[in-house]
Amino acid sequence: MAASRIPPKVMSLKQFMVRQQVISLYRDVFRALRAMPDDAQKKEVKAWAKEEFRRNQHHTDEMVIKMMLTQGKQSLRELQKTVNMAR
Repeated sequence: MAASRIPPKVMSLKQFMVRQQVISLYRDVFRALRAMPDDAQKKEVKAWAKEEFRRNQHHTDEMVIKMMLTQGKQSLRELQKTVNMAR
């Protein structure tokens, strides 16, 4: 009997879409940091962002992830405002 080619844990379409939103938010945060003029502050915020994503990567509940995405998008908007004011 041949082994199945499908990996044991295949993401559902919903999980895949939420994952893409998380990756998009991560990229948007780091794109916003490119415009930050102060290198020390940029390094600090970059470390904070990485830590936040790593600290929450174990979550699997879709509602929890969506809630964190909403909070992350709000934080991104605040970061973008701060960067724009610092220019």
